Amino acid sequence: MKEPLLRFPELQALLHSLTALRHRQALSVLLITLCLTGLTLGSVEQALAADRLAAALAWGLFGFVVLFYGINAAGWLLMRDALAAQRPGAGEDQDPLDALDAMRAALGQAHRTLAVLLVSLWPALPLLVLVLLGLWAARLPWIGPLLLALAAPLAVLGAGALAWLVFAIVAPLAGPAVWAGAGVREAAAWLRRQAWQRLLTASLLKLALVALVGGVGAILSAGLLLGARALTLLAWASGLPVPPQQMLAHLFGYTLKAMGQAGVPVTANAQAAALSAGGGVLVALLLVLPMLVYLRGCCAIYLALRARDQAVRS
Repeated sequence: MKEPLLRFPELQALLHSLTALRHRQALSVLLITLCLTGLTLGSVEQALAADRLAAALAWGLFGFVVLFYGINAAGWLLMRDALAAQRPGAGEDQDPLDALDAMRAALGQAHRTLAVLLVSLWPALPLLVLVLLGLWAARLPWIGPLLLALAAPLAVLGAGALAWLVFAIVAPLAGPAVWAGAGVREAAAWLRRQAWQRLLTASLLKLALVALVGGVGAILSAGLLLGARALTLLAWASGLPVPPQQMLAHLFGYTLKAMGQAGVPVTANAQAAALSAGGGVLVALLLVLPMLVYLRGCCAIYLALRARDQAVRS
C-alpha cells in the first residue's frame, strides 16, 4: 500500500510548532546567542577596519562557534518539547531539560551535527570534481566547446538536485536527528533513505514550514511597523527631543553610527541612544521568534518521517 504524500496529523504537528513562541528557555538561549554573535560581528568589523586580518578571522570563528552551539542548545530544548507533544506521557519519566543542561548537551554532542552534514554531502565531492574537470577541458580546442555544450545542462541539473536535497532533507533534518539521540552513521543513513524514499513528502513538509515561518515573520514585521509608527506619533506629540524619522530608524535597528556614516543628519542625545538600544532588542526578537518556529518545525518533520518508518516496520 502506497503512503499518502501528506497526512493531516503531520500538518497539525507543523502548526503546533507555533507553541515554540512560548518556550521561554529556548527563547532566552537564542536571544543570548544572537546578542553574542552580534558583538563578535562588530569585533570582526572593527578588526577589518584596522587591517587586522588574523583578529578578524579569530572573531569570525568565535562568532560561528557561538551561533552553532547556541542553535543546537535551543534545538535540544525544542526536540524535547516535540517528543513530549508526540507522546504526552513520554516525558514524565525523564528529568526536565533546562537551558544549562541543553548547553552542556550542545557542547558535548553538537559536533555530531557537523559530522552528519559532512558524511551526507561527501558523495557530492566526485560530482564537483567532474564538473571542475569538465570546465577545465572546455578550454581545449575543437573538443572543448562540444564538451561544454554537453556538460553544462547536466551540471546545472545535478547542482539543482543537490541544492534541493540540501534544502529539503539534509539542512532541516540533520540537526533534529542528532537532537533525538541518533549517532552519526545512523543519522546519515536515515537521511539517505529519506532522500530515496520520501523526498517529495519531505519537500512538501519543508515548503509548508517555510510558509508558516514566513507568515510569522510577516505578522511580526507588520506589528513592529504599526507599533513603531504609533510610538513615534506619541513621542512627537509629547515633545521627545528626537526627530520622528530618526526615531523610526532607531526602532528598526539603525544605530547613530550607521546613520552618521550614511550621511543622514541625526540628533545625538541620551534619548536617541536609548531608542537605538531598544530597537536592537526589537530586531533581535524579530529574528529569534521565526527561528524558534523553524527549529520546532524541523523537529516535527523529523518525527513525522520517523513515525512513517516505524509504521512501515510494524
